[in-house]
Amino acid sequence: MYLGYDHITISNSVLTVTSFTVPAKAQFVELQATENNINYTMDNSSTPTAGTTGEGMRLVVGNAPKLFTIDDFNRIKLIRAAAADGKLNVHYGGGRDV
Repeated sequence: MYLGYDHITISNSVLTVTSFTVPAKAQFVELQATENNINYTMDNSSTPTAGTTGEGMRLVVGNAPKLFTIDDFNRIKLIRAAAADGKLNVHYGGGRDV
């Protein structure tokens, strides 16, 4: 069951989960990059860097949405992976009993 949606601009400053409106009962999130690719980390110690050769994993425009548990999402750090800002579509979901 989907509980909410965000559409966030990812710029050249690192964003964390505090920039999102996460529903209280969310158990997972789906992330999809639009307009430009996005670099991210979620290991609690490293920070992604901007640019096409930046550090971190990559959400690529045109790829299917990527699914994360809410625990992983709570540790996420995001930054754009291009010279221009990226957009991030976010769906929040939970089980049938939420």
